[in-house]
Amino acid sequence: MLRVYVVNATTEAFQQVLPTLRELLGDAMPSITTIGVQALYTPEIKVEIEMVVRVP
Repeated sequence: MLRVYVVNATTEAFQQVLPTLRELLGDAMPSITTIGVQALYTPEIKVEIEMVVRVP
């Protein structure tokens, strides 16, 4: 399961995150939820990724 929090979310902002996610995930196909937020911990942080994995 993957959650992506994006500050001042727009379609363009989410699309900027996608290449990095594809690189990170490879062939994995987790459920992905994208959530727009006003701010994160500091103004410099624009994206936060939360991932839950199950190890066999």
